Amino acid sequence: MKTKEQLAEREELAKQSELTLTEFCNEHPAYSIDADQPEYRGGTNLITFGHRRTEEGQQQPIVFKYFIRTYRFSQEYFCLHHFADTGHVPKILAAVPDRLIVMTRYPASGIEAEQLNLVERKAVSSEMGKAVADWVRWPLPNAENWPTPQTEFEQLQWRTDMGEIIGHVLSLCRQIQAVVPSYQTPFYSEALALTEQHVDFIDQQPRVLFHEDFANLSVHQGHFLGFYDLEMVRIGTEAMQLGCALELVNPQWIDSEWLVWADFIQAFQETTRRTLDEADFLAILAMNHFYYHIRLCRWGKWNGNPAEIENMNFATSNAASYLTNIKRTCFSLREWVDLYKWFPSLR
Repeated sequence: MKTKEQLAEREELAKQSELTLTEFCNEHPAYSIDADQPEYRGGTNLITFGHRRTEEGQQQPIVFKYFIRTYRFSQEYFCLHHFADTGHVPKILAAVPDRLIVMTRYPASGIEAEQLNLVERKAVSSEMGKAVADWVRWPLPNAENWPTPQTEFEQLQWRTDMGEIIGHVLSLCRQIQAVVPSYQTPFYSEALALTEQHVDFIDQQPRVLFHEDFANLSVHQGHFLGFYDLEMVRIGTEAMQLGCALELVNPQWIDSEWLVWADFIQAFQETTRRTLDEADFLAILAMNHFYYHIRLCRWGKWNGNPAEIENMNFATSNAASYLTNIKRTCFSLREWVDLYKWFPSLR
């Protein structure tokens, strides 16, 4: 349930977006806003569906994305350009600096999971494995063309020192575990220990730009089309990116398995011409769990202080889903790691 302040902020965002889009379409008659809009139009920003009349007279589906924070505009605008030649991101058609990006629209947002049989899922999984391999091998931007200073990610306690970031988060999670009964289980202790013992391994991996919002991808008619919502792409490692991909093996919003990991990782290895071993897969599992650890400590901002009631309630209310999800991904990799060595409580 949104607060009155959040509703008011959202209403103001909608007004600003409407004014900007109306002005843009008046100045660019080839662009128009659709009468029908998606039910969900974004959390922090606001998306609007529209069309663009091409020189051939066709109506091309597009997305207007209006940004409330200027650094997110800069980040997404840069990443759409940076990854354009991979063919795995929308194409920028126009922009109003600091606020609006107009881009091509995929025919489907998200995964058409229920419409795919096993053969189709295996094929899509292979396509995605190749795409992720392209993504993690793409050159990092240099200091001169990086769009925003690292300080823009201070709200996430995020820098380039992966070892320091992971260690800090784990320290906070240990403190939280000591005061929140829901996390005082052998299994969660084992999950923290797994990540702790792979900090150095992960820190030594080459840096890549990784897409944490990995579920923001398009699969349509049995094919992977690309990734979108790149505003939070930031520096990480290969294990972080693959850990996010692992989340789609059995997504929490789908009742059955979706991504076929064997086909995904085989295509990834063939494209990178590298063979991953158990240490790699353990690091991937650890980084999948890290996705939840960092949220538990509120992006490095909460140390388990019981006086912070909102954070205490957040940790308690999310415990069941967090623990279920990290347990689910453990079993997703049981063919690739000695699971019970690291998680004896799962026997």
